[in-house]
Amino acid sequence: MKGKKIITIVEIMLITVWISHVVLGQKVYLPLVQKPFDPANATAGDLYTTDSIVGRLRYVPAGTFIQGTPMSEAGRNSDETQFTHTLTKNLAVMETEVTRQMWADLKAAPGSTLPEDPSYTGYGAGMRNSVQNVDWSVTLLFANLLSLQQGLRPAYWADAAFTVPVDATNYTWTYLYCDWGVTGYRLPSEGEWEYFARAGTTGPFSVVEPAYNDYTKNSCDGSVLPALAGVAWYCANWGGVMHEAGAKSANPWNLKDVHGNMFEWVWDSYAPYPTGSVVDYRGVGPGAKWPRGGSWAYGPALMRSGERRDTCEGGWCGLYSYAVGFRLVRSVN
Repeated sequence: MKGKKIITIVEIMLITVWISHVVLGQKVYLPLVQKPFDPANATAGDLYTTDSIVGRLRYVPAGTFIQGTPMSEAGRNSDETQFTHTLTKNLAVMETEVTRQMWADLKAAPGSTLPEDPSYTGYGAGMRNSVQNVDWSVTLLFANLLSLQQGLRPAYWADAAFTVPVDATNYTWTYLYCDWGVTGYRLPSEGEWEYFARAGTTGPFSVVEPAYNDYTKNSCDGSVLPALAGVAWYCANWGGVMHEAGAKSANPWNLKDVHGNMFEWVWDSYAPYPTGSVVDYRGVGPGAKWPRGGSWAYGPALMRSGERRDTCEGGWCGLYSYAVGFRLVRSVN
């Protein structure tokens, strides 16, 4: 009809991802088609895609940042020396840590050889809780199984020639290799993790917390650091039980729980940082792994974006820990 615009079904479906209806007095949410990702106009934190198993992936463009922490930062460790780090891979990053439901869904997939959920449920058995008590090596198996399930080339291999994929028979081997050129799921490097956790910020946290200093860096009083409490589950607010992944506010790039909730495994083994300017630094070979981001049971200093150390204080950073989980990324260049 002249003068009237006919709205197509596709346009209606792209107006929103969710639409609510009232059916028999109950609100029902109907999922619609997701608006396609537009790389030409994308900005950090945009929704890249929604994976059928691990949910929303957020776009993190390649870039350069200062890794490490300034000498003046409260709680700083001596191995957090700053250097300029250029990352050349655009990433799609899980919005949350891997949850127990995600683990169950992948385990139930056809042909999956994923072991049982290792989580200790004594602190909370919710399926939306992050997986915890997880060994670093099994995260590589999870990543490869997820890649195969979604039709992606796996990132992890048992040989340097990338001919023998990591699977249920070899994921505990000492020497495992990452093919950084594929688009399959993988752990972030330590540099990638700090880059997306900071999300363009340069302070101790991705949220401004004016009250954080040498006097409050170990405080477990929930009233002392209200801004941090808004983005992190930590010793001040966890309340003796674990909480759902993604329940706190996101960082500036729409990623949740980068501070607190669970420490998160990264690819790198622990090593002193390089100096100067470095491109795609990925740590060293086999050795002690050190997760990032703090957890529900620890204080503010361990929630910092740049926090790292080379010792396992209190024995918590063993291969199995109630405080350690993980999130995965994909290279999407």
